[in-house]
Parts: sequence; C-alpha cells; structure tokens
Amino acid sequence: IYAFREKYPEVNLQIEEVTTRQGIEMLMDERLDLTVMINPEEVDGIEMLPVVLSEAVLVVQKNHRLGRRRNVSFEEIRDEKILMVGKGYSYNDVVSSKFREAGIEPRFDFESDQWEFILEMVSNGQGISILPKPLVDKFGSLRIHRIHLENPTFEWTLALVRKKGRHMTVPMECFWNICQRKG
Repeated sequence: IYAFREKYPEVNLQIEEVTTRQGIEMLMDERLDLTVMINPEEVDGIEMLPVVLSEAVLVVQKNHRLGRRRNVSFEEIRDEKILMVGKGYSYNDVVSSKFREAGIEPRFDFESDQWEFILEMVSNGQGISILPKPLVDKFGSLRIHRIHLENPTFEWTLALVRKKGRHMTVPMECFWNICQRKG
C-alpha cells in the first residue's frame, strides 16, 4: 500500500476490512476489485498472488511448560487451553484442519476477532495460540515465546486475490503489479 501510494498519490485507494468469506463473496459479486487473504484456499474463479510466505507458530507465555522448546507437535498441545480468532475468519478453519491432519479434533477455549487481544491473553498466561509469525513478530511482547509447529508443519501465506477474467482498472492492475514485484 505504501509503495502504491508513493507511486500513485492521486489515486484514492479505498480499503474495507472484511472476513475471508466476505472477501470472496464480494470479489465474485464484483463489489471488490482485490482482496487480501491469509492461507487462501483454491477457489474456482479466483487468481491468487502470494505476497508473504512464512509460517504460523505456537505462541506461549515464556514461563509456560513449553516456553523453552524450539519445536512442538500438535499432539503435544492437544490438552492445552487454546485461544483462537473467531469462526468468521477462515484462519480458524485452517488451524482446525491442521489439528485434524494430526488426528486431533480441535477445541478452542476462547475466540476473539482481535489478534492483538489474543496475544495479550497469551502473554498474561491465559492460554496458548497459533498465529502467523509476521503478526507475532509485529505485536508480540518479551513475555511470549514463539515455537515452530511440526507434525504437521504449518506454512502461512498472505495473498492478494482477484476474480479471474474480470477487467481490472488501471490503478488496480498497477497495484497487482507492485505486489507481484514485492512478493
């Protein structure tokens, strides 16, 4: 967004915050030109441009029993109090599918739509969470510890998404191209 605004200051970039499901619906109805999604699923009729490739990590308070670990399997956190973003976010579904991939039915003890609130709860010892590493790096505190997940691993992608075959305005095509060069 910063690079686009620097290059095209005369273009008014309107940003609307919506859930992933709303974003896909709005793309398909052509109410949005582009949307940004975390770990987007393959959906017929949309084109994705990965912009950030990273991982999701387990986040625990530093004095948690896992607070000194570098790697943790999903099996090892089966009985933990897990704090998660709400069901309105597809990220909730993605985390649930990772638990199922490990043969575990997910059980989230608390859900919130506020990522930073979840991190604050973790730092205060209210539970653990699985969050995108870039988000944890940005909003995390010295009171938390990040742990790589394994069995299964948890790759994380932030992607720009648009409807296939839809004519793009020149500004939106320029935005896509700027993101393509940064990705």
